[in-house]
Order: sequence, then C-alpha cells, then structure tokens
Amino acid sequence: MILRAKGSFVLIFFLSLFLVENISFSQIQGPNETKVIGKKVKDATFFDHEGKKFNFYSLFDSNSVIIISPIYTKCPHTCPLITSSLKKSIEKIYSKGLTNFKVVSISFDDTDTPDDLKKYIQKFDLEDLVEKGVWIICSADQDNLKSFFKSFDFVYIKHENGLFDHPNLIAFLSPDGRLYKFIYGFSYEEEDITNAILGSRNPKISRQKFSRFVFFIGVVGFLAVSIYLIFRTSKRVS
Repeated sequence: MILRAKGSFVLIFFLSLFLVENISFSQIQGPNETKVIGKKVKDATFFDHEGKKFNFYSLFDSNSVIIISPIYTKCPHTCPLITSSLKKSIEKIYSKGLTNFKVVSISFDDTDTPDDLKKYIQKFDLEDLVEKGVWIICSADQDNLKSFFKSFDFVYIKHENGLFDHPNLIAFLSPDGRLYKFIYGFSYEEEDITNAILGSRNPKISRQKFSRFVFFIGVVGFLAVSIYLIFRTSKRVS
C-alpha cells in the first residue's frame, strides 16, 4: 500500500511538472503598455474561415469595440483555454444585451488555412457566434501578421516543431481603433470583460476619470504635507 501511494505521488508530481511546463511554455514577455496604450493598431489584410479577404479596419463602426484574441489553431496548451474561457463569458455578456462588440481571434501562424480556421470554429462550437457576426476567426500572410502584431508590441516566436511561444492575453480596441486595455492570462471573468468593453467604448471619459483621480490624490497629498509642516512649525514656536 505504501509503495502504491508513493508511486501515485510520484506520478502526480511529474504530471504536475508536465502541465506547468506546457502552460508556461507559451509565456513570454507581454506588450510594453506604456508605449502602445492609446495608440492605433495598424490596418492589415486578413482572410476568414471561408477564405474571404478583408481589411481589419472594415470591422469597426462608430460604436463597436473590438476584442482581439491572438491564437493559433494548432496550439496544444493555452490557446484552447483562452478560447473556451472567452466564449463562456462572451455568451453570458451577449445574452444580457451588451452587443456592441466583436471578438476577433487572429491566428499568428501563417500556415493556418481557411480550413484550419473552420475546424477551430467547429472544435469550440463557435458557429452560432460566427453566424451572428459576434466572433470572427482569421489569419493572414506573414507580412501582414508581423506588421499588425508589431503595432501593439505583441511578440511571438515560432519553433522548428511548429509550436509558438506567445503571451496569453486579449486586447480591447476602442471604436476608432485605439488600444484601450489588455487582460492577461487564459481565464477571463464576465465582469472584467464587461468593464473593459464599456471602458473601450468611451476611453476619453475613462482617461478623464483617471486624470481626476490622480489630481485628487495629488491635492490630498499636498494638503497632508502642508498640515504636517504647519503643525511641526507651530510645535517649534511653542
């Protein structure tokens, strides 16, 4: 019994190491937010699961937020987790009446074909969302992919075995194509996505609120220091 227990423990230990290794395998440094937040992403030409080409900026309208989900269809580790978690939250959000957004899963693997994209849609039961225009699965040639992802500092590295190192994240773009926010990891809560969508729809107001908060903190800090100095001076005089 003791030997069996030890054997089970060893098996679980090495299985845990394997899982951690595979999940961390896709983790490399994320975008430099100080350089890209508030900047417009570059336009590029993509193709969808039917092979139809389109320019990225054709997806925007005056009130729709774009959620970019960088993936590749042959990913064996975090991309499936990202897509599954995102789908679960998006379905809840959409069913509650918040509909002015599009999810765009972009494969950064230039060997992905329209047929690969179609299989990815089927694998994650995205047909209904794709049909409604809520979710788009696309890819592009190498030049368009590099140019597009470079515009918001998303770096990916391809290995000889066809697998990639890449950051795990989704990105939110305002209706004019400016980068508003990243959410990192491979699990996304409904509340976090909802807040990011609402913030992306009017980023100027969000920035104004942040500026007011910073100003308020500055004023409070100034008053606190002033009161302290006055109190200290009065003690010396007395």
